[in-house]
Amino acid sequence: MIPDTIYNKIIKRIRVDDSWIKKNLVEHGVSTASKVKIRIYSIAFSGNQEEYLGFIGTILGKISDYVFSQKEIKKIKKEGGSPDINAASFFGDIDPQKDGKYGEFILFLFVEAVLKCPMIAHKIQTYNPNDQVKGSDGLFFGKYDGQQALLIGEAKMGLDNSTYINNALTSLDRFYISHGGGSTLDHELLVTRSNISTDFSKDELDYLYEVLSPGSQEYKNNVKVHPILIIYNDTNLNRIETESKNKAEAEQKVKGIMPGLFEELTKKVKTKIAENHTELSKVYLDFFFIPTSDVTRLRGEFYRKLHGAAYKEGKTD
Repeated sequence: MIPDTIYNKIIKRIRVDDSWIKKNLVEHGVSTASKVKIRIYSIAFSGNQEEYLGFIGTILGKISDYVFSQKEIKKIKKEGGSPDINAASFFGDIDPQKDGKYGEFILFLFVEAVLKCPMIAHKIQTYNPNDQVKGSDGLFFGKYDGQQALLIGEAKMGLDNSTYINNALTSLDRFYISHGGGSTLDHELLVTRSNISTDFSKDELDYLYEVLSPGSQEYKNNVKVHPILIIYNDTNLNRIETESKNKAEAEQKVKGIMPGLFEELTKKVKTKIAENHTELSKVYLDFFFIPTSDVTRLRGEFYRKLHGAAYKEGKTD
């Protein structure tokens, strides 16, 4: 197992606390069934409408922490640059309805703030800004339910929860089901080993390299955990915005739908795993759900806030 001295040093690399959640989201709890956890958050209301602009504005304050190591941020500042502006360029001028990086960024915030596991590789720096590179949506390391763990993320933003639960599980299957003789997990770990954050000290790097090397004892000591973010349209939220007269009424109505929503999501996840994704019953799945009234508008506002202008239809990506 990892020596406490090295583990404590690695955990200190966490750069996101839960202040962004407390300011912009409402946490509705967590349900656990075997190796599956369901967490639900809703976007806080401003009046009787969900407050997208405040939510996006707050989280974009952490964008440079997602893209760059602390050493790189210091270097950019020393050279007179802006880490946030430089970080924005890594998202590229991509149609916000197609860009998968928004979800990856929000998942990073959740894993560090809630699961208390730091991201160990800034892989986004290997991306072509206008190309959606396939791979995991973030790799993290730490302790999960008291066990040493490698956490491999998956993020989806779409129109309904059923489709995107299935899409997320299908994406994760590739790490455990052979295609052409092998899974993609080896490749994922290889890419991560070559892009470990420059913030880590030599003893941390040495240890993490072993953790990411299949066959090593350090690798075998870890359980596999998949944090999964799903942001989706929920007609209940649309109805609540329409029917509510103010913030208090809207929030009370959202609270009222939560018992049924937990039951619905838990049933869908368990059914899909049992019917089509049985390999995933062997690993830990930790779902972060954000039901919202308009994913399309949320994506559009994210792009506008990030780039300072709305996306123009018909332009070349």
